[in-house]
Amino acid sequence: MQAVDFWSGNPCDGQADLAARRHFRYGKEPWLPPVLDAIAARHGKLLEVGCGQGTDALQICRTLKPGSTYLGIDYSSGSIASARSAIREADALSVTPVFERGDACWLPFDDGSFDAVYSMGVLHHIDDTDKAVAEVFRVLRPGGAAYVALYNSTSIKLKAAHALRAMQGSVDKITGSKNSLLALARLVPERLFGTMFIECFGVPVLKSYTLAEMKRLFDRFNVERCERVGHVNSFWFIEAKKV
Repeated sequence: MQAVDFWSGNPCDGQADLAARRHFRYGKEPWLPPVLDAIAARHGKLLEVGCGQGTDALQICRTLKPGSTYLGIDYSSGSIASARSAIREADALSVTPVFERGDACWLPFDDGSFDAVYSMGVLHHIDDTDKAVAEVFRVLRPGGAAYVALYNSTSIKLKAAHALRAMQGSVDKITGSKNSLLALARLVPERLFGTMFIECFGVPVLKSYTLAEMKRLFDRFNVERCERVGHVNSFWFIEAKKV
């Protein structure tokens, strides 16, 4: 299965409406809303790479100063359609977000186009993460900031996911099929676990990083902080400036 097909068929977190997505997302990642509010307070022209269904975008656009701009891109047409629909469900927006389909490895913007680039849990799901980070660097203006979260290699969720994928690989060999347990993962209630199990069994690319690997990935930037966030679902969250 190609990545675009997977994510179009399984938009991140699932959930039927914006209120449910917000409750689910920030219930499992309570550290995230204050980070989003801080990003919105600091910058006036923001790009999100991998906006998914727009949950973080709409949080950001509640806090952005009037006159600011937000643009979100995602490779999944299904996610973009859901994000655009969510605008109608949102309230108290100071800025209306714009959502477009786009490729993280080939951002369709001029050099130095944005004050900030935000990407939450996305770039570890693409083949050429180095290329995507280089694109983030390119489209930032000098002094602009990148805010990126990638899976921590010691994450409990990641260790469980790799164990489940290994088990599925064994079943695939026996049955001669591919992603043999994915259908069972779809039976897990979305309201409880979102798309977590579907991602474990079906997502085409699943990477993670050590602290040293994160710093290497962002070695063209001035890294201001790189800290572990979350618990079971653990990320490295990096704030880095283009110099």
